[in-house]
Amino acid sequence: MMRSDITVTNTPAQNHPTPDRAAQLLDRVASLYSITLCEHADIRARLADLGLGDASVLEAFKAGYSNGTLLKTIPVRGTLRSELEALGILGRKGRKLVERLTGHITFPVLDANGNTSGIMAERPDLDSSDMLTVPVDAVQVWNRAAARRHTDLLLTGSVLDALALFASGIENTVAAPRDSWLDSVSMLHGEGVGRVTALVAERDPDTAIPCPHISLPDCIRPIALLAQEGKQALSDAVAVALRDSGVESSAAESMSESDGLCLTLGPRTYRVLALKRGPNVLRATIRAEFAGRLHVDTLNLYRASVRKALCADLVRAFDQPPELIDSEIAKLIIACEQHEPEQQASVASAGPPPMSPEEREQAESLGRSPDLLDRIRQDCEHCGLVGETDSKLLCYLAAVSRKLTEPLSVLILSSSGAGKSALQNVTLSLCPPEDVVKLTSLTGRALFYQDQGSLRHKVLALEEVAGAGEAAYAIRSLISAGELVISTTVRDRTTGRLTTTENRVEGPTAVFCTTTKPTVDPETRSRFFVLGIDESCEQTASILAWQRSREAAVVSGRDNDVDAIRTVHRNFQRLLRPLRVVNLLAPLLTYGTSRLQSRRDQPKYLGLIRAIAFLRQMSKPIKTWSVEGEEPFEYVEVDLEDVRAANALMTATLGKGVDELSSPARDLLLAIERFVSERSQELGTPPIPRSSVTFTRRDLREHCGWSNYRVHTYLGELAELQYVLVESSRSGVCHRYRLAHDGGGAEAGRSGLGLKNIEQIERELAELSDPHDHSGTVRPDNQNANS
Repeated sequence: MMRSDITVTNTPAQNHPTPDRAAQLLDRVASLYSITLCEHADIRARLADLGLGDASVLEAFKAGYSNGTLLKTIPVRGTLRSELEALGILGRKGRKLVERLTGHITFPVLDANGNTSGIMAERPDLDSSDMLTVPVDAVQVWNRAAARRHTDLLLTGSVLDALALFASGIENTVAAPRDSWLDSVSMLHGEGVGRVTALVAERDPDTAIPCPHISLPDCIRPIALLAQEGKQALSDAVAVALRDSGVESSAAESMSESDGLCLTLGPRTYRVLALKRGPNVLRATIRAEFAGRLHVDTLNLYRASVRKALCADLVRAFDQPPELIDSEIAKLIIACEQHEPEQQASVASAGPPPMSPEEREQAESLGRSPDLLDRIRQDCEHCGLVGETDSKLLCYLAAVSRKLTEPLSVLILSSSGAGKSALQNVTLSLCPPEDVVKLTSLTGRALFYQDQGSLRHKVLALEEVAGAGEAAYAIRSLISAGELVISTTVRDRTTGRLTTTENRVEGPTAVFCTTTKPTVDPETRSRFFVLGIDESCEQTASILAWQRSREAAVVSGRDNDVDAIRTVHRNFQRLLRPLRVVNLLAPLLTYGTSRLQSRRDQPKYLGLIRAIAFLRQMSKPIKTWSVEGEEPFEYVEVDLEDVRAANALMTATLGKGVDELSSPARDLLLAIERFVSERSQELGTPPIPRSSVTFTRRDLREHCGWSNYRVHTYLGELAELQYVLVESSRSGVCHRYRLAHDGGGAEAGRSGLGLKNIEQIERELAELSDPHDHSGTVRPDNQNANS
């Protein structure tokens, strides 16, 4: 595209420079423009406003600026002016010789050999997309080197748009004038590019698009989106456009075999079979096809002599240029190195999918909700988790706490079939899949040999503690230390000597477990929030009613609602920033000191407060704390609402377990007390002491409606803790039991947590002479904190 007021004249043939001379002149002019850009701070500032302020990116592509002073540096005599005019760098405005690229940002264009073959120029203006090329009639592609590294490319009609994509992490991008796209695409395919996708920034019905194409919302230019919303927004928008258009992101397709792949480069197809990788080995069987001709070979692609022989064989078989075949072999090696076999891909966690602006807005709206905690409870209910008001909120907080340095962990203990797996599964379904590692069974040292970052800020969920009994030590260490380190002895393949190697698995990790056995190792149990399940008849009635209503889900569209809820929560958790949480109220809090277990329970309480504050970060002011000599950090503060919610959850969950009774055992003890009270009334008037009434397991089964397994399991727990005594009996006579107390046993063993109520904290805050001083804690000065 040319400016209408400056024309490119047809110079005589004798004034045209030779190809080598033209490359030399173009390189010198591009270097001069690059120096000029360094001298113009205003132009660099304008590029920074557009999101192109990274000097390393500009230097990598030798970006420059034409300020119109080139003619002043060129001697009037000689052939230099006529040569530059023949190349199109100079033009005519009327009869006056002028510089064509004045006021434009310039980028040199390199050919396949890395020589400067032209210059593309564009004004740093969002409203103008006129791109000038030098020479005018040549087919030019900016960033042509990407064709040697990538099998699929993204084509734009503007260098600034392509540079915006490159700066946003989309490096497989090229640029060419819109009216030369047909020739440019053909040239790229000829160089072995498998797929070219055009990114259309404006509609032009008169210009055909010779390849699949996409566009951003409202056909906005990439450089405009970068300037308005930043790199991440541009990257996400392109990913969404590619996904919605059905255009695949790679030309490398996995075959049905777990150890092979297929790569299509232009008209040539390479199938890789029996792929074996090692530190010094990349062995495979290569099956190359082109125009009905076939070449098959088995070789090690890491050996230079082998690659050279393969290139020569393919050149002879396909009658193609050696440079083209060599570049395709390089792409083949990269594809083999990046290929992940199917069985490994199923285990590896997937990356987060792109998030559209609408999805981001919905997620942020959830995070800003003043009733966020109630919304979480309601959404869990919609996903099928009936009741369990406090347990489901605590599980959700524990899952979110994976992003903190000291996450919470949860052990769900209940009878078989009560719903412990449902509680865990619904919680995990609201988490991003890439942050969840779910296992059914776990051997003793399996965790020690995970990849270094495979558990970092993840949720590790175990279906049943019994399936990870041998790994209890590893689980405890992961929760307490936040990492696992193992040192093992291996034999060095080179020297044959035994050496020591260390494997480190980094946390922190939030751990979820379920179990039906109340006899969990106390050392393991003390590191968890131990939650029970409501096993009452009323809860059973609610669950059965929900199960019946679920049958109408197809008619009501409930499944679609559940999917939408899960998507919103997963995106919300992805948007949570890794902020620190500062609890300035901590010195005013209290915790009971009557039990040694409090030393581990109070950190759980403080961690729960942190998790709630972290969850509510979108509705809090984000501040920056900076001290001279230290690295500044962003943080949110704990407020009274966070403490209020934590106190309620602690009382409802951990408060029930201070007597070491599991939830089902406590339910059974209450049922025994009711049964014994009724029996004592029946046996005498006045009633005999309750501790004198004996009963059998059959009596309890008939009274409670419990199964024999449940009664046997949890009656044994009550006997172990001496809430129930076993009457001595002769061999062959059934055991009889009696209460070890005469009343209040289910409540007498429970003591309060010793938490200070919110009203008292408010009074103490009001009495402080300095609101910034909480018993020795100094609040960061708000004047130095940026909200």
